[in-house]
Amino acid sequence: MASSSMSSQSSGSWTAKQNKAFEQALATYDQDTPNRWQNVAKVVGGKTTEEVKRHYELLVQDINSIENGHVPFPNYRTSGGCTNGRLSQEEKRMRNMRLQSFAIDDKIYIMDRKNSFVYDPKEGTLETDELLDTQWSVGSCVIDGKIYTFGSKNRIWVFDPIAMVWDRLKGLDDLPDKRDGSRMSNLGGNLAIMFNLEKGSTKICCTEIRLERREGGKIWGKVLWSNIVITLKEPSTIVRCLTVTV
Repeated sequence: MASSSMSSQSSGSWTAKQNKAFEQALATYDQDTPNRWQNVAKVVGGKTTEEVKRHYELLVQDINSIENGHVPFPNYRTSGGCTNGRLSQEEKRMRNMRLQSFAIDDKIYIMDRKNSFVYDPKEGTLETDELLDTQWSVGSCVIDGKIYTFGSKNRIWVFDPIAMVWDRLKGLDDLPDKRDGSRMSNLGGNLAIMFNLEKGSTKICCTEIRLERREGGKIWGKVLWSNIVITLKEPSTIVRCLTVTV
């Protein structure tokens, strides 16, 4: 990721808009998604399946070059600083974490249960973001450039990366109890939440919430429906919630 412009030139001319769409598509269609590269190509536009696949392969090569010390890795402790291939303990720790990432406004937000980082490909900087840590939890999603997450006291919180503030999603006092392992997804601009009915249950539930921006920029939500969508033979953990168009 640190040398995405180098990869872009190698795989043909890519516009900033296409690169942004590419990053967002990778977050939506992971390696387990059927026909992944066809879906990514549709999102990017103007590129073939082979071109987007090659673009990804070159990005992986760039990342490997960073990890092998051939390209300096950005040091998040100093803006614009580099380690010249020598990884600090913090950087090694970040690499070993189980991460979730989102691409918003040309920046990549990287998070796990305890830490949050913001990577700026243009500046080559990787910095911690303690504000994100205050509410963010695993299983969040991005809708219209904002991060939605289950925060404290069974409430949904919204993070605006432009204003750099967390705000509670209004109008949702009747939400079902939050369960560990709940996951969120962008369902055509609505917020979908998948969760286990209770610990050890074989029943998976889904809640769809319509979002509305009101006066003052506050975001309100309304539960459209909430029901059991599948009953499994054995208790399971929800790893990821994805929206698929068929």
